[in-house]
Amino acid sequence: MKKHDTPMLDQLEQGPWPSFISGIKRLRDEHRDERVNGVANDLLGQLEHSYETQVQIVGGLIHEHTAALAL
Repeated sequence: MKKHDTPMLDQLEQGPWPSFISGIKRLRDEHRDERVNGVANDLLGQLEHSYETQVQIVGGLIHEHTAALAL
């Protein structure tokens, strides 16, 4: 499995509070179930993409800056 590059998420790990990113990376790297590894890896890729594009998926809505589109 190719790991997604996550430079923006890596910065979150350096912050003053424990990061949920570290937990997701631990699942990707250390869980014995390959499906969990793959899902965690994809989640990290999606989060990184969200930070890059400033698009967030919340529930069934896509938020881009101030606009919201229902799915």
